[in-house]
Amino acid sequence: RYSYDVRLPGQLYAHVLRSPHPHARITRIDTSKAEALPGVRAILTHKNAPDIAWYEESKLFDRTVRFVGDEVAAVAADSEEIAEDALRLIEVEYQRLPFVTDIAAALAKNAPALYKKGNIAGEPQKYKRGAPAAGFKAADIIIEREFTTQTAVHNSLEPHGCTAVWEGEQLTIYASTQGVWAVRADVAEKLELPEHHVRVIKQY
Repeated sequence: RYSYDVRLPGQLYAHVLRSPHPHARITRIDTSKAEALPGVRAILTHKNAPDIAWYEESKLFDRTVRFVGDEVAAVAADSEEIAEDALRLIEVEYQRLPFVTDIAAALAKNAPALYKKGNIAGEPQKYKRGAPAAGFKAADIIIEREFTTQTAVHNSLEPHGCTAVWEGEQLTIYASTQGVWAVRADVAEKLELPEHHVRVIKQY
């Protein structure tokens, strides 16, 4: 059974409204029509979401979106259909911000910055093995080239998603993941819970 197949009593369904812009600032968001839709139980945006750190300097449902598909709002409803209908009722206005799509351009000094510290997400992870300097020195020929490739995404049979349930102080998550311990640690950190109060189940 996949995580998406889990059905629990009183289960709600969440759908996420995502940004159509690669870099923009939300200047106005109105969820009143979506909130009035029968079957809608909750809506989160940057206005009312918990103060949870997300990528780099951003927050969960940040007012600034930094890629196409960035999270703008989430709706929890009695069914998936109601949640999808509610997303279409959310009104959002954006102030579009400069962006680049080339790595070299993003590293330039005058590049539009996604974060205050720039466009580099932390320090690179380095792995050393052998003696490459000695190998280059002994080589008869050295060829230097630069190669790039598009993003490679795996195509798993299981849809990505999770189902979560609170039972007292215990949070159980049925997640489509290969790293149950990492998910438990991340969720516990973001929700400020002891790790032993979070259980992650992955059946396949």
